[in-house]
Amino acid sequence: HTSTRVELLGEDDDGGGTDDDGGCDENSGYEDLVTLGEPLLAQGIKLLITCVTFASWYLLRDYYRFLIASRERLWNGSSTTYSIRDHPHTWAALVTEALVLLPHPFPFCGEMLNPWLTVAVFPRCYVVFRCFRDRSTIYRARKEVLQAVYRESPNAPFNSYHTIQMYFGSSPISFLTVTFLSSLFILAYFIHVMEREYQV
Repeated sequence: HTSTRVELLGEDDDGGGTDDDGGCDENSGYEDLVTLGEPLLAQGIKLLITCVTFASWYLLRDYYRFLIASRERLWNGSSTTYSIRDHPHTWAALVTEALVLLPHPFPFCGEMLNPWLTVAVFPRCYVVFRCFRDRSTIYRARKEVLQAVYRESPNAPFNSYHTIQMYFGSSPISFLTVTFLSSLFILAYFIHVMEREYQV
């Protein structure tokens, strides 16, 4: 029986799963049992990503609430609690980011959409940059920076690009290395996902 199975595995593809006379191949049932757990594992991973998405929405709402409170405390010295809906620009930014976090491989969705939805997950990487931005020295001292700069130029902008300049200026080699390796990994994974069905 073992030698027969080895011979069946070593044969060339002839339609797979059936013998030459149209009968059912005894090895097809064995292969079905081997691959039975793969879809279940894939659905579990998709369900986990969906749970992470809902958690991200909840944390995003708390982040914007904290952003409004810290902005009022930083610039106006006020500790009053404001609703996100009272700030149209903040509300629009919240909705936009929620839409960016939405695409992901949904559980039990069609196989045709999986590659595109998997690639669409990577825009979430902006959250990593936001963490570095919020913890940077120049961003924490943005009030003092703006007050000092406005003495020379009243319309001087201050945005996330200044954080990039600070990281690049303090350690250019590390900044370029991390940027290059991250981009290489993401682009390589893009190619792997989009060409997975053609890979042998």
